[in-house]
Amino acid sequence: MSYRRVKIALPMRRLLSIVVDSNKGDYESLPPLEGGCKEVHGVYNTFSKLNKIVKVSNTSFFSGDLEMAHHFVSDALTLFRKIDDQKAIGVACNNLANTLFALRFEENNTVHCCESDVACMITETLSLYNEAVAIAQHQFENIVDENLRVDYATQLGDRLFNRGLFLLFVDGYDCAPQDSRQRGYHDVAMARDLHYDVKDYMLSHRQIFSNSSLYFSRLLRRINCLAAFYDDIGLQEIWDAEVLIDEADSLAAAAWDAHAKGGNCPLFRDVSQTGRRQQLEGSAILLAFRSEDYLQAAKLGIRMLVEDSFILESAFARSAEALLQIMKDDDIDFSKKTISSTRDGLRSMLKSCRKVSLDIGKNAVFAFEMSPKWANSAILEELNTRCLDLYDNSFAADDQIGVVANNVKDAMVVELGMKGENEGRQKTFIDVATSSSTSDSSQACFPVSLQMLIDSPSSLQSDSFVILFTDGSFQDTIDFSSLKSQVERLNLERNNQIHVLVIGFEINNERTRSLLEKLGNVSKSSFFLEANPGNLESAFRSISSVIDCRLSNQFISFLTMEKF
Repeated sequence: MSYRRVKIALPMRRLLSIVVDSNKGDYESLPPLEGGCKEVHGVYNTFSKLNKIVKVSNTSFFSGDLEMAHHFVSDALTLFRKIDDQKAIGVACNNLANTLFALRFEENNTVHCCESDVACMITETLSLYNEAVAIAQHQFENIVDENLRVDYATQLGDRLFNRGLFLLFVDGYDCAPQDSRQRGYHDVAMARDLHYDVKDYMLSHRQIFSNSSLYFSRLLRRINCLAAFYDDIGLQEIWDAEVLIDEADSLAAAAWDAHAKGGNCPLFRDVSQTGRRQQLEGSAILLAFRSEDYLQAAKLGIRMLVEDSFILESAFARSAEALLQIMKDDDIDFSKKTISSTRDGLRSMLKSCRKVSLDIGKNAVFAFEMSPKWANSAILEELNTRCLDLYDNSFAADDQIGVVANNVKDAMVVELGMKGENEGRQKTFIDVATSSSTSDSSQACFPVSLQMLIDSPSSLQSDSFVILFTDGSFQDTIDFSSLKSQVERLNLERNNQIHVLVIGFEINNERTRSLLEKLGNVSKSSFFLEANPGNLESAFRSISSVIDCRLSNQFISFLTMEKF
């Protein structure tokens, strides 16, 4: 074999195969490159970086790490533009837009989406959706092969549906298009028409069963998305999720009949018939919740919990939520023993789940370690508003709440007690503790808060939270190492966890900051955040997301995220 062939021809052929594979969307593997000139290695290094970014971005998407997904898919889009891969650019634009949509959905608390020094997220997201739809439209219109045309029609429908939901979501924002709602309805209507065009084609060509798994999954995504917007009557008239529930049910029944007769039906290849039924009933429970038909939701949930030997985590979560919700209904008389026994049973089942969180009661202690320098300050005023809002909206009547503060005269503690029975006293104490500094006590609050939870029998039944607001002035009096070890030991020994959520204000001492950061690592849900007037809102969103047991990737699972 000649030197020229080994050092020049083979590397060029290897590089050509990599380019061909990337144009096909195959980024699964990248063979090593030996030999070749500097220019060939430059191109190879670009594709090597692209390969790594694609793998990490896909993993981030489907694990729900939105910030990480945003970072890596942005890099992927830059590289795809560099090699002018239109197919991959369309996928990256769709996924990046979906990620921004999910991030914005989590922060839905104002009609102002951006600050003066930050790029408008709505404008950026719409631009990405528009590019993704334009690429899909071009591919759909220029493909000749009928089977491939169906694939492109499906892709176009997915992107139109995603963009339509985003337009409906941002309607009313200052920087959203004035006709957002009409444009959103139009996109969803077009996606609906494409959906039924694809369905008719597959029925006429006898392809519905061979594509049943993908088709069923798409139906579930559509149902979940439409359920999230079920209070929009206009959207409901265009595409009612109930219709899709019936369609998915009919598909599953027909597929099982064909499967029982020996037909080739991949719908039950990876998920059993029982699992498919649970997926569908889980979507029906969500829809019942959105319609406030809690009795129907509970009936569906109880069927799964009682009749099925095994249950999917996602279906279990919705079944449990339905059961917990119906027990709060004043029109149905559940005994305290029944409620307690049911919650204990759900807690026991929850232990075997890896990705499910349920609000089955919780314990929380608000701890305020704020020195007198904050008296009558603007940040204390905002802290007051946000703490009372957190108390009102993130805790149920049967949650156990306590308060510890070193800046309230004549009193330092409100012992743990049920919110429904102690709301007035608890709110008053929080209000006073965050209104002004009326005491110059130097006693640290965290040890008292922790001991309050440890001594409470309720901490053995539910997860517990210490929500610590501190400026670090009293940390020299605390044996952090001992307290941290104590929490970590208890979290290993107990079925329920103690989480520490630390919000620091002007922590100038590096040693103190380091100790607080370690305290914010005693559990997976614990954290340490430094707050100031500019990010206090974001800090409380983080607290709320942990306290409320919300999964950050809940909405992203409703959107169609495409694979490269």
